[in-house]
Amino acid sequence: NFFVVQLVAVKTKAALEQYAERHRLRNMSAARVEKDGELFYILLLGIYETRSRAERAAANLPPEFREFTPWVRSMGSLQAAIARANSLTGTDQV
Repeated sequence: NFFVVQLVAVKTKAALEQYAERHRLRNMSAARVEKDGELFYILLLGIYETRSRAERAAANLPPEFREFTPWVRSMGSLQAAIARANSLTGTDQV
């Protein structure tokens, strides 16, 4: 029943690491997910107890995150996308 705020999705782990470094984004959560048969690496703002809290967080991004178009999604949809990515790669090692 939890929700997450996804900030960005890129095609490679290296691209995500470079993006985070370039924008000085530290201590952020990331995940590898599958969408439409492709792998993506995503950066997460956080995990929230309710959709409304996640939407508030997305609407009130700190200045360093203002360039993002955040996406509020259910934790269940994130977990399913992670499981599909693991299935696609045959491993949970990111």
